[in-house]
Amino acid sequence: MRERVLPIVLAAVLLAASSGVASAANKEHLQMLAEIRMLQEQTALLRSQLTALDQTLRALGAKLDQQSTAVQRAFADQKLSIDNMADNVRIVREKIDDNNVRVGSLSQELDAIRAAMAQQAAQAAQAGPAGAPPPSGDAA
Repeated sequence: MRERVLPIVLAAVLLAASSGVASAANKEHLQMLAEIRMLQEQTALLRSQLTALDQTLRALGAKLDQQSTAVQRAFADQKLSIDNMADNVRIVREKIDDNNVRVGSLSQELDAIRAAMAQQAAQAAQAGPAGAPPPSGDAA
């Protein structure tokens, strides 16, 4: 009987040990599956966040392009305005130079007129008092 019981006990022990190992392996397998599911969920969440970030970056890039274009236009308009003002200043400067030349000419003409008037006044004073007839040869 002992010989019959021994294989049965051994079989029972092996069965119990194998079910414990199988149970432990099954728990590890279930744990790994749960961790894989969590990783898949995290990957899906990261993927959706990356998609949202990509869309945000594209929108930001478009806005930056619009602002860049607006700034370029503003600088071009400003350059045009500055060029126009520089041309206007040049024209005003030329007109001022022309006026200065004319004023100089008028000043010289006035000086010439004053000199001529002074010379006429000196000649009139030498000719005699005003209103007196010039001396004639009949009075002697």
